Amino acid sequence: MAVRGQHKPAEARELPDKYQRYFSARGEDQRCKNATVESMPKRQFQVNEIRDQHHEIIRRLILGQNAEFIARQIGVSGATVRNVKNSPVVQERLDILNAKRDQQTLDVAAHIDRIAPKSIQLLEDIITGTGDGVDAPISLRARTAENNLDRAGYGAVKKFQGAVGHFTGEDIEKLKQEALQRMNPVNQTG
Repeated sequence: MAVRGQHKPAEARELPDKYQRYFSARGEDQRCKNATVESMPKRQFQVNEIRDQHHEIIRRLILGQNAEFIARQIGVSGATVRNVKNSPVVQERLDILNAKRDQQTLDVAAHIDRIAPKSIQLLEDIITGTGDGVDAPISLRARTAENNLDRAGYGAVKKFQGAVGHFTGEDIEKLKQEALQRMNPVNQTG
């Protein structure tokens, strides 16, 4: 009779047939007999189908959020986010979305290049009070001129007020002692 806390010897245990292949005749576990960390197969999670949670992870990755931040925000582990991110199906989707984002950036840059001459002309008209800027109030004309000067490197002088001082070693020691006395008023002398 087995006492509580003691187990039957391996030979005496009855194992279901599906587990027999893992044990020797003497009941020794054969699964890890010659295993090393390097020889153990690495479990790899693969996304076969992109689900709602995967879409949310992908959206956040495209926005530049890191795995740990995404994990905290949506309530999953960082490993889950990294596994989803590294799955081939998701990598392919990320590549497509990144390519679209890059194209949109190029489209915006091209649009800015196309309208830049018109923008410059409008700013000039506002500043001079001619053309499309003939009815621009003086406050807008002044503000536009100031912005233009700032961008050209001729911004208003910014005042800086500060104190410059030189401390001797004696001064520094005195300051340290005063700070220590303020922190520990019980030990004050004097």
